[in-house]
Amino acid sequence: MDKIDYKKVYSMLYKASSKKAAVVDIPTLQFIAIRGEGEPGSDLFTQSIQALYGIAYTISMSHANDDLQIPNFQRFVCPPLEGHWSTINGAEYDGVDQSVFEWELRIMMPEFVSKKYFEKARSIVSAKKNNPKFDEVALITRESKKHCVMMHIGSFDTEIKTFKTMETYVKENGYRRKSRDHEEIYLSDFRRVSSDKLKTVLAFEVGE
Repeated sequence: MDKIDYKKVYSMLYKASSKKAAVVDIPTLQFIAIRGEGEPGSDLFTQSIQALYGIAYTISMSHANDDLQIPNFQRFVCPPLEGHWSTINGAEYDGVDQSVFEWELRIMMPEFVSKKYFEKARSIVSAKKNNPKFDEVALITRESKKHCVMMHIGSFDTEIKTFKTMETYVKENGYRRKSRDHEEIYLSDFRRVSSDKLKTVLAFEVGE
C-alpha cells in the first residue's frame, strides 16, 4: 500500500505558486510542536528541530516497532517542518536583531495519532537519545483558518519581497492581514540546501 503523502492531500498549501499569491482555507490539523524564543540558528533552535524529528520519525515508523502499535495506523510520508513566527511582546523586527523572535516549530501528524500514542512515542525516543527538549514537545490542534499563501524561492532574508506581493494581493481581493505573525513551511532542508535554492511556503492569516 502506498504511503499517504500529505503534501498531495493538502496541495493547495504545500504546492503554493511562486508566481501568484492565493487565499485558501486551511483545515483543522494536528501537529507535534515546540515553542521557543531567540535566534533561529541557536543551539536551542537546533535541539528543538531534532526533538521534533525524533518523535515524528518514531511515529511514522511505528508499524515496525512492537512497542508502538498505533490503532488504525496508515503508513505516511513524514510531513515537512513548519514554523509560526512572531515577536516577543509584539516588538518590531528591525531586520537585524533576531533575539526578538518568538517561534513555534511543528510537524503535522495524522488524525489517528492520539495523545496516548504520541506520549508513548516521545517516551521511547527520549529513552534512546539525549535531548533536553523532548519533554517540551506537545501534541496540538490548529483550528481551521483562512490564509494567504505563496511559495518563496531563495534566501529567508529576501522573504519581505514575497510578503509585499502577498499583501498587495490581499488588499486587491477584499481581505486584510490579521496580524504581523506568519507561517513558514520548509520544503527544502535549510541545513543542507544553498540559500538561493530554498523553497519555503509563506502564509499569514487573513480576514474579510
